[in-house]
Amino acid sequence: MKAKLKLFLPSFVAVIIIDQLTKWWAWTYFHPNGSEGAITPGSSHLFGTFRLVYAENPGAFLGMGDSLPPIISTAIFMYLIPLAVIGFSFYVIRSKEFMGRNVIIMGSVLAGGFSNVIDRYYNDAHVIDFLNVGIGSLRSGIFNVADMFVMFGVILIILFMYLDGEKLKKTQNET
Repeated sequence: MKAKLKLFLPSFVAVIIIDQLTKWWAWTYFHPNGSEGAITPGSSHLFGTFRLVYAENPGAFLGMGDSLPPIISTAIFMYLIPLAVIGFSFYVIRSKEFMGRNVIIMGSVLAGGFSNVIDRYYNDAHVIDFLNVGIGSLRSGIFNVADMFVMFGVILIILFMYLDGEKLKKTQNET
């Protein structure tokens, strides 16, 4: 268990720090109550592929669930998700199913969720989002760094599960 904690905790803490610093930066330079910054809200970079746009999201990733009644939204985002993140963190650390790289990846995924929870507690049940990517009119919704860690982490876990399953099939076929 100590070995897993040494893998899990650094990724968990690093993601929260990175995400909270980027949200502080977005609030400071884009929020109407923040200080005036050098970057214009909605500014485009890399030929319009990458845009910086400040938004406060009451829902989940890309605004999912933002139209839920307040009592349900509060129950889910302020209570259920934090409990799930804490519970699943303990599961990852204690489980034999998660080893090595998967512990690090799950630490990052869970930290992304937890960092958004931190936002909700300090930002009137909203998450600060500020990133938008796309080409021309084909654009993503507005998201944040925590969302990126959650999405890329889930993709990596699925990819590694598939690759590990293929390796297992290959070794079973050889015997």
